[in-house]
Amino acid sequence: MTASGVPRYSERMGRVVILALDEILGVEETRHLLNSAGHSGSSGFPFAVLHRIQQLLGERYGTLAGRGVAQRLGRAAFKYMLGSFGSELGLDALEFRLLPLRRRMGLGLDLILQLFKQETDQINRLESTSESYQWQIENSPFCMPSQQPQGPTCDWMVGFLQEALTWMGGGKYYQVREENCIASGGSLCTIKIDRNPIG
Repeated sequence: MTASGVPRYSERMGRVVILALDEILGVEETRHLLNSAGHSGSSGFPFAVLHRIQQLLGERYGTLAGRGVAQRLGRAAFKYMLGSFGSELGLDALEFRLLPLRRRMGLGLDLILQLFKQETDQINRLESTSESYQWQIENSPFCMPSQQPQGPTCDWMVGFLQEALTWMGGGKYYQVREENCIASGGSLCTIKIDRNPIG
């Protein structure tokens, strides 16, 4: 938790979010969205702002289209995360790129998990089986507990992980889907990542 007691993404991770918003929505629309979400422009991104952005996407584009935009934002954010943190994490090291695919995927997800631990107040866990990985979030900023179930809302994280797996898998597409969400009444948000690529 940050010193203020308000859970947030760090300033560096906040910059990744802004770059993704700029790419997908355009600079002017991004500024309008951030203002509407109450973003002050400093000290990173409080979870409440990230949650409000998710809500505004649904209000502006409709529920399904808003979810699609959120996934595109997550995919773009992974690209900017690589530019900002890839060297620190070792993701761009030749040794990492030459690892066997299964080992590269597992290690890559572990490194991303560490990034979220260092740069955000988001609490994540990674579990694995022979068929899949389970990315679990205890306090997703993209959804909040609701008295009326809304369906899965962690589309930003789904897109982020989709792009991560495509990048680590050398362009192959992996099924990534949210199976459980706090916004639907679940105790955790759980995103399932298939180990085998589609096709």
